[in-house]
Amino acid sequence: MKHLTIGFSSFFAYCGCYFFLLHCFVDSLTTLFCSACFRFKDHVAYSMAKYGMSLCVLGHSAEFKEDGIAVNALWPRTTIATAAIQNLLGGDVLSAMSRTPDIMGDAAHAILTRKSRKCTGNFFVDDEVLASEGVTDFEQYNFTQGMLQSQLAPDFFV
Repeated sequence: MKHLTIGFSSFFAYCGCYFFLLHCFVDSLTTLFCSACFRFKDHVAYSMAKYGMSLCVLGHSAEFKEDGIAVNALWPRTTIATAAIQNLLGGDVLSAMSRTPDIMGDAAHAILTRKSRKCTGNFFVDDEVLASEGVTDFEQYNFTQGMLQSQLAPDFFV
């Protein structure tokens, strides 16, 4: 039930904060749409929550566009070295094959500084956002320096 609450809370947060969001951005950390069934089999509730958030991005970006409120989604290309990766999913091994949270912060900043009336309803991937801003050195974001792009663990939903 926890995962379903995440999807509903996104909806109510957008609606409840409407007047505070005028001429602003809402950036949601939600997955890209994909119909590959194999991705759902072990985590249906989590997938439902993330897809609910994705539907909020689509619906609210259209609903709020004329008011200058941009709603976009951002997702990492690789796993991110967070406490969840360290403690629940892969420990030191997966953390070493991940990028640092800095890449998500820098990508979010790049999105949030764009014109809200022109940048809405998008599903962004962190490294693509930064590449569009001219970033070419992605090794700076590696948790383990010297790790090749091909050695990084891809995110589960990309």
